[in-house]
Amino acid sequence: MNEISQIPSAKQARSIDLHPLRVTLHQGHQSIGGALFEVSHRCGNRIILDLGLPLYESRTQEALNLDWARLARDPAAGLVQLRRLGIPPPGLGLLQDELPRLCGAIFITHAHLDHWGLLPFVRDGLRVYCHPVTQRLILWQCLWQGIALPRLDWHAVNPGDWVRPVQSRPSSEFRVEVIGVEHSVPGALALRVCAGGRENGRVIVYSGDLRFDREPEAQIKDAWKLSMRTDLLLVEGTHLGQAASGVLGPDEAEVGAAVQRALMAHRGLVTVQASALHQQRLAYLSRAARQAGRTLVLDLYAALTHLAAGGHLRGVRVLFTKDYMRRIEQRRRQFPDLAKRFMGQDDLQTCESRRVRLQEIQDEPGAWLLGLRAGMLKDLERYASKGWARLPKPELHLHSLWKGYRRFGDTLEVRLRAQGVPVQDADVHASGHATADQLRRWAANVGAEQTVAVHSAHPECLSKTARPALTFNSRRRARAMECFGRRGFTLRDWVGEQVKVFGKDPTVVKTLALRRGFLDEEVDGALVCQGINL
Repeated sequence: MNEISQIPSAKQARSIDLHPLRVTLHQGHQSIGGALFEVSHRCGNRIILDLGLPLYESRTQEALNLDWARLARDPAAGLVQLRRLGIPPPGLGLLQDELPRLCGAIFITHAHLDHWGLLPFVRDGLRVYCHPVTQRLILWQCLWQGIALPRLDWHAVNPGDWVRPVQSRPSSEFRVEVIGVEHSVPGALALRVCAGGRENGRVIVYSGDLRFDREPEAQIKDAWKLSMRTDLLLVEGTHLGQAASGVLGPDEAEVGAAVQRALMAHRGLVTVQASALHQQRLAYLSRAARQAGRTLVLDLYAALTHLAAGGHLRGVRVLFTKDYMRRIEQRRRQFPDLAKRFMGQDDLQTCESRRVRLQEIQDEPGAWLLGLRAGMLKDLERYASKGWARLPKPELHLHSLWKGYRRFGDTLEVRLRAQGVPVQDADVHASGHATADQLRRWAANVGAEQTVAVHSAHPECLSKTARPALTFNSRRRARAMECFGRRGFTLRDWVGEQVKVFGKDPTVVKTLALRRGFLDEEVDGALVCQGINL
């Protein structure tokens, strides 16, 4: 029977016993963001799946509005402030202010802060596995913000790789399969964790953040190859419990078409706000601008981010601002080696060759689609006050971001609305997350023994229409019950017989029962009835 797990009260970690494994959901199982999950073996080996910064308070779902960059520049002082909020959970043994514990590896599924934002606070020497693009984007974001990461042991992995992060006996080592998924940032991964021997091995699938370009059933057949049984499915549930959560929104191509229509309907300057990490979105914005007879203009940060992710700037222009240039000079002095990698002469020359002057935008406002962000406003206002050049008032601003960011206070959108600039967000953003209906169908097809929704404010909604599935362990349990029935046994009788043979050591008897597919609570109840203290 497919057991859909319920989420405990706020501020509590959730532990799931999968003998010989224990899965602990430290963060990210009661709100969107802050993913931090631990998989530990009874022998002491453990791995961490994501190490994210929370976005919301799990009890009230209020935005935390953490100044992550300021906290991460001084990790010691930053940890003091985070601890006051209960972030991160104590006892991980990974952070700089606590006693170390053995950890085989940290796996980062993608380059969004809510999945890696606690990395600046960990101790030196930890092993980190992620996609090569994810590593570059993490290093680039830290460089831009002036954050010195600890000395980490980076390991690049690609879809299809199998990783053994902890070398130990076959019965206690972890084997992790890396699976590529579609998300709003390149290099996104899902993970399949296998541990234990042939008899009592366990399989855990963690989806990371994902969306489906096609039907979930087709994507499973083509990419996931989930032929082996799954004991636990940790599936992201961003859209669970939200209004119209089952409605499939526009895809990236439809966003591009909507942007093109908006550009064709206006003669003056149109601005757009989009994530610099979203490479596919920037490509569609550039294409839409070109088809509307305009050119997409990126700020210097977005252009360098695009290059760091392996993109190009063909057909795109770059607007330099003084504050960003000053920041680049500062980072070159602070982190010379890292700056050579991401702010080297080749990258800056590439941006310089695509440079557009503010005067050009002022002279022909209808020729551009300008990527705008709040960090540019101070310089643009200073240029206007000195009479050098003035940014024309936009006829339209396109808000091509997740609407949830508005809860953190969107300075740019507020400023533009105050100036009377109309803001459009309908049809100009495609979610990077699967809909609730897609998740339910996908979870039912996986057929895991347990399904737990994470990265969600309403994880309980996954249980409403989830279908039971007859999985590997439940078939073994059914066969065992049939055998007991022929012998006139109950589980309690069988446990009593095993106690006579092996003594009152619950570990041996429990292991034998779990191999037959029985659940922990069933076995524990039978052991208690035999007078065995657990």
